[in-house]
Amino acid sequence: MNKYIYIILTFSISVIFLSPVYSQLVTYPVRRCGTQELLRKKFQHDSAFLKKWESQQYALKEYITGNRLAMDDTTVYSIPVVVHIIHNNFIGDVSDSAVYSQMEILNNDYRKNPGTMGFNNNPVGADTKIVFCLAQKDPNGNVTTGIIRIQDTTASFNNDFDSEIYLKKLSYWDSKKYMNVWVCNLGSGLLGFGTFPGGDPKTDGIVINYKAFGAYKNTFSPYNYGRTTTHEVGHYLNLFHPWGDNAGDCSDDDGISDTPLCSGEFTADKDSNCKAPIQCGVKRQVENYMDYSDDYCMKMFSKGQATVMRSAISNFRPQLVSSSNLTATGIESGCGFILDVPEFFSVVNRKRFSVYPNPSTGEFILSKVNGQPFQRITLKIYNYLGQLTNMFFYEKLSEMNIKFEVEGQSGIYFINVLDGNENYFIPVVKY
Repeated sequence: MNKYIYIILTFSISVIFLSPVYSQLVTYPVRRCGTQELLRKKFQHDSAFLKKWESQQYALKEYITGNRLAMDDTTVYSIPVVVHIIHNNFIGDVSDSAVYSQMEILNNDYRKNPGTMGFNNNPVGADTKIVFCLAQKDPNGNVTTGIIRIQDTTASFNNDFDSEIYLKKLSYWDSKKYMNVWVCNLGSGLLGFGTFPGGDPKTDGIVINYKAFGAYKNTFSPYNYGRTTTHEVGHYLNLFHPWGDNAGDCSDDDGISDTPLCSGEFTADKDSNCKAPIQCGVKRQVENYMDYSDDYCMKMFSKGQATVMRSAISNFRPQLVSSSNLTATGIESGCGFILDVPEFFSVVNRKRFSVYPNPSTGEFILSKVNGQPFQRITLKIYNYLGQLTNMFFYEKLSEMNIKFEVEGQSGIYFINVLDGNENYFIPVVKY
């Protein structure tokens, strides 16, 4: 049955009659993603939103059907991103390196970049031609790294209404201009959840468990390759899980022809070499980013999914990728250069170092929070394009504070601190 018809009928019947079908749909053995559960709650809570969503899904289906032959599949859409890191005394915090690695993963996955984990040889595997760039200008036009940190006393968040609203009120940028990503400590077994287009602009975006954000190699396995964010962004761009809302009976799907029908939730894992079962008469596409496989096994979006996402952007999020908005958010020239370094400024390092004032007009102070004074240190300063702009060498200091100056135009710079055997990169903003 077509996804857009089935899911609307299911939700409508569930909301009005509280039928047994609804109670069957909400209970899952795994709670990796809370997106479709949150959507059900919103339907039950707000019948007007349900009607709006129904109309929107029908309109998207008609657009895709009517424009399939003439559809633009060559333009690269660039999406400005802001990452709000909400932490409770560093619980929920992630390093800037995690943010940069996550952006790299997103772009590798959505562009199917050769030589990365996002590449695949599947005949229906797609380069979606969608890229994600950390914003370089904030809503007031000031230079930014696109990374915001907020201290809060909440122990953990979840996908209930009150928790979602409280979380997103802590830090929010206009969702018509930025894709908001909230990183925090999620409870209830959640790895993440997102919003489909068309909801409340003030809650629009995705929420990711900080443990599953970015690439951490051996930590938080098997969700340590950043694919939770790849998955939730898919929901943000109007993709469903490939099993739709069927509870194991092959009765529903995602409405996309090149993602095979499958039977409810299933987790392919690295230990089984990502083995795919035969379900509903076909081999399950366990490598799809919208399935529930371990991060290691995820490799692809299908061409049909790319069409849906690109159509959702052009129909529901056109301002986000407009040339005027790319200029307003500072990414009109692209995403800039992300340094490939062994260690960025991590949570632990922020407890040992501080840089202030940041932002600054150009003069900064590097300070040791604790430990031994600086003795011999080298500072290398790189601009956002990765070009070395200046270098300072100090020795026999016995100082806890070092003053340095960033020359050049306003923008984002990376300070490479080489202190003995320690090698760190610290982002700073000059305005």
